[in-house]
Amino acid sequence: MKSFQYLNQKENLDDALRFIVDAAKSYGAEKKNLRDHMRYLFKTLDYIVCAYPNDETITIEVVSLLGDIRVRIYYKGEKLNNEALIRHSMSVRREKEPDPVEQEKLQTVISDYYRSSAVTHTYTENGMNIMVILIRKSSYKTLLLLLLALAGGIIVGLLIENTTSEEAGDFIAINLFSSITSIFMNCVKAMIGPLIFFTIASSISAHSDLSSLGRLGKKLIGLYLINALIAIAVTTALILVLKPGVDEAIPSLQSMIQSSDAALEEAENLSLRETILNFFPSNFFKAFTDGVMMQIIFISFLLGCSVGLLNRHAKEAIQRFLSYGKDLFSKMVDVVMLMLPVSVFCSMANTMIIMGFDTLKLLASWVIALLIAFAVMAVIYVLMIFLFARIAPTAFLKNYSVAITGTFAMGSCNSSMPTCTTAMEQRMKVPNSISSLTIPIGVSIHCASNCVFYLISAFFLANIYTGVEISPLAKPMIFLSVLLLGIGAPSVSGAGPICVATLLPTLGVPMGLMTLIIGLDPFISMFKSACSCIEDAAVTLIIARTEKQHFPANAPSETAKE
Repeated sequence: MKSFQYLNQKENLDDALRFIVDAAKSYGAEKKNLRDHMRYLFKTLDYIVCAYPNDETITIEVVSLLGDIRVRIYYKGEKLNNEALIRHSMSVRREKEPDPVEQEKLQTVISDYYRSSAVTHTYTENGMNIMVILIRKSSYKTLLLLLLALAGGIIVGLLIENTTSEEAGDFIAINLFSSITSIFMNCVKAMIGPLIFFTIASSISAHSDLSSLGRLGKKLIGLYLINALIAIAVTTALILVLKPGVDEAIPSLQSMIQSSDAALEEAENLSLRETILNFFPSNFFKAFTDGVMMQIIFISFLLGCSVGLLNRHAKEAIQRFLSYGKDLFSKMVDVVMLMLPVSVFCSMANTMIIMGFDTLKLLASWVIALLIAFAVMAVIYVLMIFLFARIAPTAFLKNYSVAITGTFAMGSCNSSMPTCTTAMEQRMKVPNSISSLTIPIGVSIHCASNCVFYLISAFFLANIYTGVEISPLAKPMIFLSVLLLGIGAPSVSGAGPICVATLLPTLGVPMGLMTLIIGLDPFISMFKSACSCIEDAAVTLIIARTEKQHFPANAPSETAKE
């Protein structure tokens, strides 16, 4: 922590601002972050000079904690009047009277800043005002908490598994850890469907030119299909080289094949015909209650295009409604995400209790093959960004790391969609008209990452099941099934192993064997989601580049330009 004191006089403001800049830079704050906040810090300190006695001492502290950088301002006097501060900020260094429209926009920007979570104010009993301004929010703090929760869940799960009876361990896992994880996932699933609906519908309804929208859609689908074909080719090569599951001895294999009837029934119903038909809803509300993302996307497209056919007043009213709905559900997802570390802890503890460490060691070749495949695909996506979007890998990773690490920590692209959209718009400078369309659709498809998971998992289970030989005629059918499942798979937790089960009969493997990989699915989902996040970024940046709507990632922000 670094502190600075000065008398509340206007001639001391430059020294105070210089101290804040130097201290923040010493903690690693970037110039563009400082530009965004220094204008508001100047207005805040200038307001204190005008509104409070000049003989008082002002104390400024710059604090860095877990990567977050905060500026704390201490001053005595009456309680801060936030509305007066906003009015003062509107008038500071105003060279000419702006027109009413621009003035209203400026007031909205300033009001949103002072009322955001980045600025907090506390008034103590002894008359001390304490204002805290968050200059930089660390992208690693959430990841650190998640890794601690992950490690803690593994340790607690192993302790329970080794120190309690099997009945007691199962009771704790099912009634405590599994229940908490299910509560969290149910909350996420309840929010994500409406969020994707409002985001896509709002973006499409804002496009006045439907021909440009069709052009964006063709590019979007084409890029995701190309990525899926690349993923199938890369994964096939890795399977031939790594041979996951070959010569693996899995104890009690027959007992693992005895899966629950419900899981098998769900897998059997996921035929190719049902997958294709499942793209189109038969009931508007059922698509949301069942959480079928492809149906929600279809409804969003249909509604967004239909809004353009209405008269001007109805169109504007519905556009505002969709925009407000998107903002509302984004905030609701943020609130639910506060429970994420607890969910990760419980999920890993449950996995350790149910599976045990010995079984996890036998799955090492499957985990290693998946991690290598996801790493190779991530490198390919970064190269695509470099070649087609003309952004250096270092610049991309530096500006988009907050979204990647957040997605990895959450283990779900659905949950991190607001973070990814914000990072794409604010840090990568991609217009909202593109990012609000490409990212929500991308998090609902993720065909490439799904193909990697399905192929490696299916062949791993086939390899450990003795006596299975895959015929050459069966392989094309498997690849086609993987591609279609990758496009139409449900975007919910636990859907991956169920989709894998639909491929096993083609390989001559009992569908019940998929229960072997269910326990580690939450762990694998962290790497799978991070890879998918990079894929979404690559698709979005390439489309923005081809549409000539991409701004350099190191360009100054719009806020700083004002």
